[in-house]
Amino acid sequence: MTHNVQMAEQLTFSSNKAAAYEWHRSNHAKKNYPDENYARENMQLHQIGLQKLHEDGSPILDKFGNEIPNYTQENIFAASKIFTGLGRSSRRGNYNDLDRSTTSYLDPMRQNSIEEKDWFPKISFDTKYIG
Repeated sequence: MTHNVQMAEQLTFSSNKAAAYEWHRSNHAKKNYPDENYARENMQLHQIGLQKLHEDGSPILDKFGNEIPNYTQENIFAASKIFTGLGRSSRRGNYNDLDRSTTSYLDPMRQNSIEEKDWFPKISFDTKYIG
């Protein structure tokens, strides 16, 4: 799903670039952060859900009776940096299409530019670093 062109466009991460990329290219004048929509949707719907749960599916509560969230805004921001630098693959010549584009809607997205990829370490849910 992450490398599907249509999903990338629908969930608005198809042109995500690292914050450092825009900052360096603008001579330190512009800050542009990666879109967080896909990272949030991915964690909420496909990975861990909104709240921490017991084995029986009931929510875990804090000492005040409030449900405990599984992730914070910091986790969403860290996850959004993972989905940077992806772009469409080059078009293959072995299928017919009326579109004269040089890029492919059919093939998975790929890492187009290492400059657009966020290369800083990302923080995991337990505040340790991941690649």
